[in-house]
Amino acid sequence: QYSPGAKLRGAWLSVPSAGGVGWQLGMTWAWNSGRWSSSGMLEHWRVAGVHEDDWNEAWQWGTWDGMGWAWNPNQTDNATLRAVGSIQYQVSPSVTLEAGNHRHHWGNGWRSLWLDRQAAPLPAARIHVQTERIEYTHLIARTLHRSVGSPPDFPGSGQFSPGTYVNKRSSWLAAHAIDARIAPGWKGSLFGGVTWLANDSGYTHRFEAAYAIPVIAFRPAEYALGSADNALVGAALTYTPVWADKTLRFYGQVMLDELVVSEVFNPDQWWA
Repeated sequence: QYSPGAKLRGAWLSVPSAGGVGWQLGMTWAWNSGRWSSSGMLEHWRVAGVHEDDWNEAWQWGTWDGMGWAWNPNQTDNATLRAVGSIQYQVSPSVTLEAGNHRHHWGNGWRSLWLDRQAAPLPAARIHVQTERIEYTHLIARTLHRSVGSPPDFPGSGQFSPGTYVNKRSSWLAAHAIDARIAPGWKGSLFGGVTWLANDSGYTHRFEAAYAIPVIAFRPAEYALGSADNALVGAALTYTPVWADKTLRFYGQVMLDELVVSEVFNPDQWWA
C-alpha cells in the first residue's frame, strides 16, 4: 500500500521477504542496594525486509505491534527504539512497590484475555503483596490511544509519514488481581480493571484518585463517581496435577466487559 519494497505476506509454506540485513544495539542494567533494586534495557532494532502489513503499520501509526514507537528508515525496513525497566522498593518481605515501563502479563497462558505480553511496554506503578497462599497486585498505568490525524498543508509536508500527525489521546488504567491457593493443585484468581480518558468532556488532566486506592472495588466506585468509565471484571482458574508438578497445567479465564444482563436475551437491544 505504501512501500514498493516491502512484499505482501504470503502463505505459510512460502512467506516472501524483501530481504536485507537487520541489526540490534542495546544495553542492559541490573542494580540493587539494600531495599532498592532496578533492572532494564535500552534497545534499538533495525528489522530488514519486513512484510507489507508491518511496514504499513509503522508508516501509518508510528508504532509497531508489541514493540511501541517505530518508523521506516527506508522502503523495506522497520526501526524501533524502546526503553524497558523498573525500580523496586522492598517495603517488607511480602510487600513490594514498583514503578517503570515494561510489559505486563496477567494469567498462566501464553496469551491472556486481560493484560498480555503481546502489547507494547506500558508505563505503570504497582504494589504487590505476596504471602504463602495469597498474592495481590494493584496497578496504575498510563496508556495512549491513536487516531488518524490531519497533516498540515504546507509545501514539502508529503515527505513525512501519516504516523507523524496521528492524534494521541492519553488515558489511565487501574487494575488489580488477587490470586489464592484454594486446594492442593488448585489456584483461583479474581481480577478487575477500569480505564478512563485523561481529557474527557468537561475535564482536562483528569485523574481519579479513588481508583488508586489498592483495596477499592472499581465498579461501585465508578457508579459513585457518576462517570462513563469502562470497567471490567474477570476470573481465572488453574489446576496443576500433583503428580505432574511443573510439567503439566490446565487453566482458563473468563472476562465480563460492561455486561448488561437484562439485554443478553433481548434480540432488539444490545449487550456487551
